[in-house]
Order: sequence, then C-alpha cells, then structure tokens
Amino acid sequence: MSLLEQTNEIITILKSKKPDIIENIVPDLYWLAPYVVKQEWEKLGDKVKERETLGSSSHSIDGSKWISLRLDGSKFSSVVKMLRNKGIIEPKGFSYKFAKCMQDICLKLIEHFNASLGFTQSDEVIIFIPPSINKNGDLQEHYRNGRVIKIASLAAGIASSKFMGSLTEFCIKSNNIELIFEINNILPHFDCRLGYYDSWEEAKSLLLWRAYDCSVNGISDAVHQSNDGKKILKENTFNKIRWLYKNSYNKINMSLLPRHQAYGTLYRKTKRVIIQLNRNPKREDTDSALVAKERKFIEKEDLPILDLEIKGWLDNAERESDHENKLIGLIENFPKYDNLMKSLKTKFNL
Repeated sequence: MSLLEQTNEIITILKSKKPDIIENIVPDLYWLAPYVVKQEWEKLGDKVKERETLGSSSHSIDGSKWISLRLDGSKFSSVVKMLRNKGIIEPKGFSYKFAKCMQDICLKLIEHFNASLGFTQSDEVIIFIPPSINKNGDLQEHYRNGRVIKIASLAAGIASSKFMGSLTEFCIKSNNIELIFEINNILPHFDCRLGYYDSWEEAKSLLLWRAYDCSVNGISDAVHQSNDGKKILKENTFNKIRWLYKNSYNKINMSLLPRHQAYGTLYRKTKRVIIQLNRNPKREDTDSALVAKERKFIEKEDLPILDLEIKGWLDNAERESDHENKLIGLIENFPKYDNLMKSLKTKFNL
C-alpha cells in the first residue's frame, strides 16, 4: 500500500465514525478523535519515515514537489529538566514558556521558508513548503536551489537560534539576566529531517500522523506532570483521561488540560480581504478611494487537526477566504468613509 493509499484509508475511517465520548467529558473539555487502531497509525508513520529517509539522502528537491521539514529538540528530556532546575521555565507542570518558544520557532520557520502551514507539539515542529511556482504560473527551483543539506541545516540553525532567543527574552523580562549564561551552558539545539511529496494529499500524511501522536503523548504528559499521576502511566488513553477529569479538571478555565498540550498549535496561511486607500484618494469619485484586496496572513487554527481533516478544512494547505473574513486595514483611521465602508461590506460579502 502506498503512502497516499494508507493516508486515505485512515481518513476514511475517521470520517466514517463519530468522535469518541467518555462519560461526562464533552468535546469542549477534550475532543477525542474517532478510534483508529494503533497499528494503522504506525504503518502511516513508517511510510512517512521512508519519505524522510529518501529526502535526506537526496542532493536536491525538484521545484514541483512539496517539502516537509520536521525538527526535534535534541535530547530535550534532559534539556527541559535543566531549564526547570535553573528556574528558566516553570519548575513543574505544563510549561507555557516552553510552549511559547516552540510556537515562536514554528512562526519563524514558516516566515523564512515561505511555508503554507506549520504545526508544533511537545519539542517538535513541522512545516510544509509548497511547490515553487511564480505569479505567472511558471515552475521555479525551490529556495536555495532545493539543496537538501542546505535547507535542513538552515532550518535546524534557525530553530536553535530562535529557541535561545525566546528563552533570553523571558530572562530579560523577569530581570534575571544572569540566567542567560545558564542558557548558553545548556545550549539547546534541534535536528531536522526533510521529506518530499508529489501532492498536498501525500504531504499531509505527516501532519495527521503527528496530530495522532500529540493526542496520545499530550495526555500521557499531562498525567506525568500531575501529582500522583505516575501510578497510571501504563493505563490506556481512555483511563488516563478519566483520571485527569477526576484529579486535574480545571473548573475555572473549563478545560481538561492546556489546549497546546492537548492538540498542539497549527499555523496556516490564510487569505483575508483588506481595505486599502487608493493611490489617488483625491478623486471626486469616493467609491474608488478605497479598494478591497486579498492578502495572505499566518493565522492560528483553533480546532484539533484531526477534527479539521474530518470537516474537510485540510483539503487545501492554505485556507481560502470564507464567511469568517476579518477586515484588516486602515478604515478606523478614516472615519469619513464610514458609509462607504458599509457599502463595501455588502459588495464583498464581508
């Protein structure tokens, strides 16, 4: 079975079943994906790793291919322990500082490599670089001529530098400048695996596999970080969720565990309509003083990735404009165009 066939088989199973429900734990507390046997996910993971092995052994990647970059923190179990012991991140429990560092890395990599989509969970980041096609529809070479070693080494270097930079910012904001020297001694860094694919349908197999991994490991990590949780670490995911609901349910935030820990964080290029002043605003025809244009922004998706796939919202890597379009522009600075703004909203279905 090919990578695409294995991916489609899992998607078919996901879409044919309803999300699992555990007693009083409603989806708003924790969304549990429809059950797919572990062996199917392992098969998918093995096929993705084959693509990464093939990609890493290649000299360069053709501009017509999708490229994935998967970055992992090197020996981060010990790194995190040292960061906690030195007081650089929270001493116990889920670390919001660590999560913010990983989100910063994901955004920086999307920006640098002009990626369509990025996902981060635990100490891992993945981004997806689309085929290199210019505005005229002509095929071009990928960034850095698609050279595998160059792209992978740059990605690992950027991730390592950004992680160090984000930790340094925390130290400066908390007036603990001396901790910067501790970060330098710990020297956290990342490695990078590169894969390539013929289509987005193939490429997103990596995203679905890592989303599944997050759904399992996020729960286990929450149990591990909880008081007395270690005694049930060998239990299945359902029993761990039950235990968390009984022992760690946050009634104030109405959550079973932090959202990033539960589902990871997904960033995605999204088309939005913006309103801009025309270059010639002195024209008497005020209807032409403002123009509506589409621009791409990097935005965070709130729903779990497997839920997005079930809903069909991952059929394309980049998100198209929809009924949730937000006006991003200069309108608030030009109150005299209020009436025109109302007509533009109607005209562009905003």
